[in-house]
Amino acid sequence: MEKKKPILVEKNGKKWTYKLPTEEFSSSPEESAAAQEKHEQDKLPVLTALKKSKKGFPNKKNQKSIQLKPLLMAVISAVIIGSVLGFILIRMFVQVDSPPSANGGVPTVGGINDAETSMTVTTESYQIEPLQSYIIQAGIFSEEANAVEWQEKYTDLDIKTIIWQREDQYFLLAGVAPTKELGQSISESISQQGNVDLYVKEWSTTEGEVELTKEEVQWIDSFHSFWQTELTNQLNATDPITSDKIQPLIESVPKETHSINKLVETLNETSGEPASQQLLRLMHEYEILQK
Repeated sequence: MEKKKPILVEKNGKKWTYKLPTEEFSSSPEESAAAQEKHEQDKLPVLTALKKSKKGFPNKKNQKSIQLKPLLMAVISAVIIGSVLGFILIRMFVQVDSPPSANGGVPTVGGINDAETSMTVTTESYQIEPLQSYIIQAGIFSEEANAVEWQEKYTDLDIKTIIWQREDQYFLLAGVAPTKELGQSISESISQQGNVDLYVKEWSTTEGEVELTKEEVQWIDSFHSFWQTELTNQLNATDPITSDKIQPLIESVPKETHSINKLVETLNETSGEPASQQLLRLMHEYEILQK
């Protein structure tokens, strides 16, 4: 018996190999004739083609693509899971490290990279003690526009005044004094500047409450003592409060202030003015604290 070899066909630069069915051939004439007759009766055999690449090797491009897909999926999954876990851990540490607020909650954090964490300022209701003195009144008006008009007239005479509103009335005031006698003396001195009529009467700031921090309460107490002392030491209408008495009060202002900012600013702005006018402006700002 003999085995037939595969047929090699080349078409369009590609090689194709065709395998034919294996048959056994006998050397005897009878077996040959029988085989010939059988081939004539059967249909032609179906040829099977084996496709090969030019170099005779399987296509490696598809194999690499298939191998890389699981690897890429694993890398992407690891990145996503790591990011989620990292975010959760950061949030946990921020909540643990943040100090509690005054009401027992956790203060709000604006961002992970913020330099400072917002803190709740603790305040308490403080009863304002009134300031009492004699004031030098230059006028009283029912409309603010009229008070402003007369204030400008006094300014032209080099007489400083402030407008103090009480309910629906506007008082035009020129100074304060510890006693009525000294108030009348200061009033006469001011009147000589422009031949104006002034009136001396008792005056007091209103009582009320204001929200202050513990440090601000301590400073307000010091301010109250300072104001009363300087009012008592007032001798005339021209002498100012010396800077060595004002400076310690300014230096003791708390680092974090809210309600007393305007009062501190007035303390600085009026430095060098006559004590009667300076104490009047400070008295006015002290009452505004409650509003």
